[in-house]
Amino acid sequence: MDICINCGVSLVKGANYCHVCGNDIKLAETKYEEMKNNGEIPFYSCAFQTQTGIKEIEVWCQDINKMNCDIDLLTVSVFRNDYNAKDYPKSMIGALYYNRDIDIQDLHSDKFLDLTALNGCWLSYPLVCTENNPNIKRIGCIQFPRISNEAEEFLAGVKGYIDMLNLVADAGVDIGTVVLPVVGTGSQHIDFEIVLIPLISEILRLLDTNERVKKVILVDRNAEKVERIAETFRASYQIASFDISRNNRKEFDKPMVFISYNKNDIQVAELIVDELKKRSIDYWFAPEDIVSGVYASEIVNAIDRSTHFICIISANSMKSHHVLNEINLAFSHLKDGLIMLPFKIDAQKLDPAFKYYLSTIQCTNATNPPMIARAKEFVDMNFRANSSR
Repeated sequence: MDICINCGVSLVKGANYCHVCGNDIKLAETKYEEMKNNGEIPFYSCAFQTQTGIKEIEVWCQDINKMNCDIDLLTVSVFRNDYNAKDYPKSMIGALYYNRDIDIQDLHSDKFLDLTALNGCWLSYPLVCTENNPNIKRIGCIQFPRISNEAEEFLAGVKGYIDMLNLVADAGVDIGTVVLPVVGTGSQHIDFEIVLIPLISEILRLLDTNERVKKVILVDRNAEKVERIAETFRASYQIASFDISRNNRKEFDKPMVFISYNKNDIQVAELIVDELKKRSIDYWFAPEDIVSGVYASEIVNAIDRSTHFICIISANSMKSHHVLNEINLAFSHLKDGLIMLPFKIDAQKLDPAFKYYLSTIQCTNATNPPMIARAKEFVDMNFRANSSR
């Protein structure tokens, strides 16, 4: 907890009491956890800058039926052509049927937009406001097949759904606040770990490209799942770099770049160094910059004081424990505003460890020769403000 929940002031690290209001921090933390688990406050919330404006994300441990905020679009997921709420009383469609008088089967029979043949998605007409349903204005649905390659089918379904939302936004439909349960993990029983990273990546794509969507709220009743979602958002480069509320991001007069690479890729690293030198951009490049002390300490200190972390990704680097350790160190600094810039130089697929760290971070593909041109483009794109120095 970074702020006092009583007065809102930033807390001094390690303090037992708030230095402004005197609130007991340990007691407040316990109360804070209880409030999160009871659905009184979100596990995570953030406002951040995108190319389509300032957007918000919230993550709640909450029953959808108890949410009282305005919901322009509630997302549900079902098996293909299986909409009978009575068969799934504990599912989202069951909860809507029994508590909100919203029958997904009826909405499916008369849709505002039907893309089920194309990507399995559809959008309802506006819902009528009632006493039981005062705040849900539309339903959006993703269909999943009963028997499938889970990861592949899930990703295709979510991508199709985001594409549909971009289409309806262009048509002028009001979808300012979109609520998503962790789709696919209920009655469809798709593994949560398969769902998590693709879902978050697509949510970030939606917020970055869709001018009408202003807020996305993720909801689940399982506190462990919700905390995992919150941690993944906290570690996201797209959010950490553009969080408008963050007051501890690295603020320097000019960039300081750490370059992580495997020794077999040193020629590519040197091309990037040459481009940084041309722009008078400070960098740290082992072993050139190790002047004293223990090698590991020099690495840690260099990453600590860097604003940007360039990692050259290849079959060679994915065999290197040193590169993976450096990425892990950099990953822990994303919350401080460190910008991670992967530079992929071959067609090798990311191995699981590298995929864990880089799945939500935009990677520059530099597989097309000549490499000298790709290195120049990469540095131009990411350090444009310094190109005239």
